[in-house]
Amino acid sequence: MPDPLVSILMPTYNDAEHITSAIDSVFAQTYRNWELIVVNDGSSDDTEEKIARYLNEPRVRYRKQKRNCGQLNALDAGSRLITGDLVTLLHSDDAFKSENSLEDLVQYMSCHTCDGVFADISTMDGNGRERGTLKTISTVNPETVATLFALRGSNCVSDVFFVRSEIFFSNVVERYIRWNMPYWFLSDQQGTRVLNLHKVEPWYLYRVYGGNYIHSGAGKFEASNGCLRSVLEIAGYYDIPLFSISRAIAFLSMKLFHHSFVIYKARPYSRSYEGLVRSVLLCYYRDDELKADPYLSSLLAFYSHYPSKRDICVPEDMLEECSIWYTGKDARLFHAMMCRDNLEPLYDFLLKEAQIGFDNVVVPDEHYLEPLRGILKFLNLQATVSLSE
Repeated sequence: MPDPLVSILMPTYNDAEHITSAIDSVFAQTYRNWELIVVNDGSSDDTEEKIARYLNEPRVRYRKQKRNCGQLNALDAGSRLITGDLVTLLHSDDAFKSENSLEDLVQYMSCHTCDGVFADISTMDGNGRERGTLKTISTVNPETVATLFALRGSNCVSDVFFVRSEIFFSNVVERYIRWNMPYWFLSDQQGTRVLNLHKVEPWYLYRVYGGNYIHSGAGKFEASNGCLRSVLEIAGYYDIPLFSISRAIAFLSMKLFHHSFVIYKARPYSRSYEGLVRSVLLCYYRDDELKADPYLSSLLAFYSHYPSKRDICVPEDMLEECSIWYTGKDARLFHAMMCRDNLEPLYDFLLKEAQIGFDNVVVPDEHYLEPLRGILKFLNLQATVSLSE
């Protein structure tokens, strides 16, 4: 394919200080056949004024969200504007590592039949000075899924994707954008499988500073929500003996060799789910924070009763009146509503019932089956949904 079009997704929120540097790194590329899709996620600073000079460039497309709904919702909006053959992500406080980054990536993708590429991530400080490298795993293979499990959902590949457009729409949108999970693996009744990703030289500069979203309350909630979802999904396929020891070995082997050594068995997880869930959450929260948080405390109570043999019936009026059916990309919004004690009655009902435990939710009409399955997946409550008789 001669000169494939590269679509660059750039979500931004109140990042007027750095966004021009990010965009300048795009304009500096020696490879010219790109489109930059900037999605302003309801910024209240002077982001629009800062980037106004770029918006007359035909290769730049701009969309502003009416309100701040989180990065994944911004990416979801931007995904509808994509027309390229290859798709990548560039955060507005980061940058391409060199002016040859896109040219090198396009050249590699043109010469190989892989689904996409990944790399180690170069880091810079708040002033743009390059500082070091965040190492990623050396190869992506079926064992990498077990590594993700052992590392309690901490992504060993990086969320900075560079993939073919068909892979973006089939995997990245559904897995990463919609459900806040690693895009590189899938699961079904036959088991787990991974994309054909090749590791290349670093092309991305990640800015590390105290203001990173991950350090905020909403950031911790969003990250832990996605990691736990990944862990619970993988638990249906893999069991890791001596989990704590295996995690330590996986972590050390990743740090020393950029390859993970994990002892696992291809069978469902066989020990306490409460302990598994707690171990994931403690990567982000102190124990006293888990007890004080209404969602997290209900989640742990749910898994203290898991598996339960209890059915619950959702009142039809709660289903009819529910206006927000959350998915993984909505974690930031859910967290904000919860902190304001403004969750809709359906969510209050489910979290209250979770404290006692249940394994099946009964709904009165079939058109509620899939939406409620989605809510349970978002809340990380493993239960079935069935139709009332």
